[in-house]
Amino acid sequence: MSISDIFGELQWNSTPMPNQTLTRSTIIDSLNLKSIINGHIPTETINGSQEESKIVSEKTTSMPVKQRQKQWTIDAAGVPHFLCVLSKKNHLLFACDKFGSIDLYQLDSNEPRTSPRHLRQFELFPGNATSQQPQIIETFTVYTPFIAVAAHLNDQADTSSIYFFDHRGLKQADTCLQNFPVRQLSADVAFKCLWGIDRHQHAIYYNQLPMNVQQIQTYIEHREEFMKFNRSFEPIRIAQNQTSIAIVERNSQRAHIFDKQTKKQIDEVENILRTKGIFRLWNILLRDDNSMVLKLDEDLPPNSRPPSINHLVLELDPQGIPISKIERTSVYGLAIGPNQEILLGCKRHQQNGLIECYI
Repeated sequence: MSISDIFGELQWNSTPMPNQTLTRSTIIDSLNLKSIINGHIPTETINGSQEESKIVSEKTTSMPVKQRQKQWTIDAAGVPHFLCVLSKKNHLLFACDKFGSIDLYQLDSNEPRTSPRHLRQFELFPGNATSQQPQIIETFTVYTPFIAVAAHLNDQADTSSIYFFDHRGLKQADTCLQNFPVRQLSADVAFKCLWGIDRHQHAIYYNQLPMNVQQIQTYIEHREEFMKFNRSFEPIRIAQNQTSIAIVERNSQRAHIFDKQTKKQIDEVENILRTKGIFRLWNILLRDDNSMVLKLDEDLPPNSRPPSINHLVLELDPQGIPISKIERTSVYGLAIGPNQEILLGCKRHQQNGLIECYI
């Protein structure tokens, strides 16, 4: 059964901010999920002014939504909840499960169809997967020279601890205790900061980015607030490029894009789903041109435990128009490779998984 048989209407509203100098498609309306699955965007009702409607119609007419094709699949020791690509002399792919088991691969920087080479496997917390009180990793990010993770004990989700490791899994410096749940960390080498989400304060914050062991404790103890929201705004995911940061808000199902320096909102994409079932926006990747890759998860009734969950990975161009998609079950990790390929971390069995590449 295809996703189009299960779910109802998918609608994207792309709302650029009024201070933008370039005219962009303001709204994509009545975007039917079945049409996405079948490979085309319908050109039906466009909300907004007559001039805006004309622009959107011209841009969406006969525009195919490409089905990305799987190029390779590789095994992973654990379920790859987190995928990070690091550019050094070569492009390295770190795949980490929720217990801290990491597979490290070398990607082919020129040919995305070539399967990556497995370099090594290591544990951030040896024996953690079988512990009666395991550390659960909430977020994982990689930069030169460190791996940074935020984790919490299985029964203590209201606080977090931040750990730094080298690229072989050796712990660096002391544990940095946090009295709030860290939803996400994202290393930003360009701005020399470590972005974070504070779920209690409904805030996006940043620390200076530690570049050596001596800086870790001092930098993590002092944070700066980038943006604080009201109690109804629940940020659940961030993504950033050279100039912008995208924030996914859980309740409104919107992705807001802000300029890092001015803090002004420059774009917004909204997800509206109806009828028989619902996809919810849970993850986002942001390219340098502010095009996006969105991961949407099947929204399930409380306490339901199906054997697998349906997902739609949707790529939007800089104007907010869908241009490619992937249908898959049991997707966790998400990353963009060196040749713009999309990498997915998927669960195969309860304790292991695989990584797939789509172009």
